[in-house]
Amino acid sequence: METRLARLDLDLRTAPFTPERIRPLLAKTTVREITGAQFWVLLLFALFALTFVFGAIPDRWMGMTVAMGIVLAAPRSCLLFDAA
Repeated sequence: METRLARLDLDLRTAPFTPERIRPLLAKTTVREITGAQFWVLLLFALFALTFVFGAIPDRWMGMTVAMGIVLAAPRSCLLFDAA
C-alpha cells in the first residue's frame, strides 16, 4: 500500500509494453559469440579446475569461486582479442 502511495506522490506512470518501445533498446546491442573451439577449451578447463578444487583445495567454496570466475571472464577476453 505504501508503494502505491509513493507512486502517486511522485507522479510516476509506467509506459506500456510495446514492440516499438523495445526495438531501439535491442538495436543497440551487439551479438558476440565464442567459437566452438573456445567453448570446448573453456568447458575442459572448467572440468579440470573443479576436479582440482574438489581434490586438492581445502576451502572448496573459494576454489569454486576462483575457478568459475576465470571461466566466466575468459570468454570476454577471448572476444577482445578476436580478429573478426
